[in-house]
Amino acid sequence: MDSSVGKRIAGIQYCRAFAAIAVILYHLGTTFTALQQKSVLTFVFKHGHLGVDFFFVLSGFIIYRAHFKDFGIREKAILYAKKRFFRIYPIFFIVVTTKLIILFLLGIELKQEQKSIDYFVSSFFLLPIEGQFPLLSVSWTLCHEVTFYLFFMFSMLAGKKFFVFSTLIWTLIIVFYNLNHIESNFLTNHLFSPYNIEFIVGICLALVHEKKFKAPKLLFLLLAATLILISINMKHPLFLRLTLGGAFGILILVSINLPHFSSSVSKITRKVFMITGNASYSIYLIHTLIITATYKFLIGIFDLNLIGFIAFFASWAGGILLWKFIEDPLLQFSRKRFILNQ
Repeated sequence: MDSSVGKRIAGIQYCRAFAAIAVILYHLGTTFTALQQKSVLTFVFKHGHLGVDFFFVLSGFIIYRAHFKDFGIREKAILYAKKRFFRIYPIFFIVVTTKLIILFLLGIELKQEQKSIDYFVSSFFLLPIEGQFPLLSVSWTLCHEVTFYLFFMFSMLAGKKFFVFSTLIWTLIIVFYNLNHIESNFLTNHLFSPYNIEFIVGICLALVHEKKFKAPKLLFLLLAATLILISINMKHPLFLRLTLGGAFGILILVSINLPHFSSSVSKITRKVFMITGNASYSIYLIHTLIITATYKFLIGIFDLNLIGFIAFFASWAGGILLWKFIEDPLLQFSRKRFILNQ
């Protein structure tokens, strides 16, 4: 692999690692809040949910960068769909099924509104659900990811002109829908959610990067930090997502233009962050289950702050183990069996 390519990949993986860690810490903070306890985790990491916004922008950036030459090529669109399916669903099916089994073994009954075929189908196949979270609560974000992947797949089939036109129309509808506070139904609310504009921001940033953008690092890091600080007190969902999208887009551009970053930190630190970045999806899927289990078994035995730190490292390590022994082997198997052999 070309060294400059390796460094760009490393920069993105480091960002993935930070985003995954931020989401873990956010849910640790919300756990303390649910227990009506105060903790440093509650105060310091209450904005860790912004890691989700980063993942949305990064998805738009990476998907466009990887496939901008494939528009109008049917075979490439089919290959893209296969890659996205095997990237998202097999490990997700395993985690959500595991949660169901745990609930059954512990005798925990589902809420009445969750006892329907529609709810289970939507929860397993990452379809939008009206008025409640999916069975694996954090997978609400994956519903947006799947929507974007489908949009991109149809654009690849239709060609680049359709992609440009449909992206522009989607953007305009999202802006109009949210500025006018329209709430038609749960499906339109999902399709025109402010979150979806972050994928489009990622695409725009990929277009900027295509023009051989060179980021003046310190200046752009300060700009990104300023935008994040502004967003903290921003109330309007559309402007919030646009501001965060811009901030995280800048961070992505800076991260892939860090030629000396790898040499400035230890080899062990680089390896830890690379592994964490690789395992970010597994960490995201499993961390709330581990946090819940840790508190259930340790509350009343240790101080809550100590349990929080134990839950953090257990979630981090558990996600890495899930990636190492299940997610990555599944990806390798599906690549050999269903992608390379087609």
